[in-house]
Amino acid sequence: MRCFIALEPGRAWLETLEAGCAAWRAPLPDWRWTRAEGRHLTLAFLGELGEDGSPAVEAAREAVRSAAGLPAPEIRFERFVLLPSRRKPRVLALGADGASGGVRSAAALRARVGSALEAAARTRGIANPDAEADRAFLCHLTLARAPSGPGRKGAPPFDAAREFATMPVSAQASARFLAVTLFRSVLGPGGARYEALERARLTP
Repeated sequence: MRCFIALEPGRAWLETLEAGCAAWRAPLPDWRWTRAEGRHLTLAFLGELGEDGSPAVEAAREAVRSAAGLPAPEIRFERFVLLPSRRKPRVLALGADGASGGVRSAAALRARVGSALEAAARTRGIANPDAEADRAFLCHLTLARAPSGPGRKGAPPFDAAREFATMPVSAQASARFLAVTLFRSVLGPGGARYEALERARLTP
């Protein structure tokens, strides 16, 4: 199973965001847009963990449970970002002010879950399954991915890239993330779907 740990936003905010995406799709008709129910803020990408019940999966479950009851961060997404760069973008995402209190709270949650995951893995005699444990935290929420392969047409013109990188998002795009969840990624013809394996509720 390919798994990751993420913060889940509230459903009402997801519905507001999905309505807003309608106006943003037109300039990028070839891009693959994420499903509303699959939008999340990744805390740890774990990769292939084996079958449910494996030591790595159990370590991930334990790490998620360590977050139960902690404060739910509220994050205002204030701009579009193109990743990894504006010249060769593969992902269109919402970006947040890294110095804001909500982002600091999310980063603290990431550190808490990461430490619990490392300890749980050590207890089970396995390597830390977090494939990106040493990477800096980039607070973003993916909206769409560029098409890949020969003849790709996904990269927007540079003027569009600058526009997406600076365009402010609606004041409604302030999300409270109410749960830390271990997801399993299930690939299908319509793209990846995410199945929750473990969920820890946060305190609003």
